[in-house]
Amino acid sequence: MPSKPSYEELKQSIKHLKQQNDFLNRRYRAIIDNSMDAILLTALDGQVFFANQAACELFQMTEAELIKGGRLAVVDVEDPRLTVALEERMHTGKFRGELNYKKKDGTIFPVEISSVIFKDADGTKMTSMIVRDATERRILIQEIKRVNTLLERVYSSLDEAVFVIEPETRMIISCNDAAEKIFGYSKEEMLGKDTDFLHTNKKTYHKFGKKVSQVMEIKDVFQMEFNLKKKDGSIFPTVHTIKTIRDNAGVPVMHVSVVKDISFLKKTTERLQKNQKELQIKAEHLKELNTTLKVLLDQRDQERKNIETQLSESVYGQILPYIDRIKKQGINDLQKEYIKILEFSLKEMIKPYNRMQPGELISLTPAEIRVSNLTKQGYRIKEIALKLNISPRTVEFHRDNIRKKLEIKGKKINLKTYLSHIS
Repeated sequence: MPSKPSYEELKQSIKHLKQQNDFLNRRYRAIIDNSMDAILLTALDGQVFFANQAACELFQMTEAELIKGGRLAVVDVEDPRLTVALEERMHTGKFRGELNYKKKDGTIFPVEISSVIFKDADGTKMTSMIVRDATERRILIQEIKRVNTLLERVYSSLDEAVFVIEPETRMIISCNDAAEKIFGYSKEEMLGKDTDFLHTNKKTYHKFGKKVSQVMEIKDVFQMEFNLKKKDGSIFPTVHTIKTIRDNAGVPVMHVSVVKDISFLKKTTERLQKNQKELQIKAEHLKELNTTLKVLLDQRDQERKNIETQLSESVYGQILPYIDRIKKQGINDLQKEYIKILEFSLKEMIKPYNRMQPGELISLTPAEIRVSNLTKQGYRIKEIALKLNISPRTVEFHRDNIRKKLEIKGKKINLKTYLSHIS
């Protein structure tokens, strides 16, 4: 039989166990005190035996204050969930959930709590409580709800149909209200189904899928025009904008497809193109008419100028010279007066058409008019003589008379240039 340990051995063993116990207590205390969550050790009636540093910081109390105040110092007794939580823990031995607690200054704040009933070495029932401030989490949840509500409103208010599609199966996961209006199907008829029923036929369905797969290997967003089919069988043009959503590993988890019905835009564009073509035709026709009208107006203007020139030349070349001859004959005073009135009336009649000079009209003889016209055209003296069948000396005589009547005789002025200018 083994010999019994001596007193000294028992004493050393107890001392060793005590040292181990102290070491473990310090270790556990260090772990608990350095926990980021508040930890409380309590009795079932709410008495607090222990609180770590995180609990003191959370409730803004010292450990002594927490032990003295007990459960009532930290719980919100007006929280209707408190009674339910205590009953659940008593019945099941544990509770996990959210309650309202309070700080030393009375501030009420939400917490996540985990509490378990256990027995100590003496068999006494006690509870452990781990408390975490849920203020930021609640704010985050509220913000997420607000953003989700906003996105849902935007999602539902869009005029374009929006589909969320599973990449592999091409199954519709979600769609908005506009999808119902555009395609004529209810959401119940579309959700969970393959998108093939929205395409005109199987061929276009596979063609579209192949195009999406090819493009999505290069980029995550692309746009294209494609014809789709409504519930009533009508085919209509659309613009597709597709965005691929990937997980952290880069694997596609969904396609977001925005579909815009461009039927009205297409019809409007076609109508504008047709109108533009018609306008171009009319513009060409008007251009031709304008050209024709310009030619006619130019002809009419030239005819008018010819008539004016002929009238002026007739008066100066055929009438006024004879009036000059009559004035040189022996006529009485009354006849002279009549001749004067006649001469004045003729000159006034052709005054608007005469372009020989801006001021007073000039009386040129028919021969002088012919010489002046040929001079304006650039003919030289000998050329004019040949054309009029007169001698060059006679041409010089007429030119000299013309210069006298134009009051440029003796001046260094080119007769051709001057005649062209005053005409």
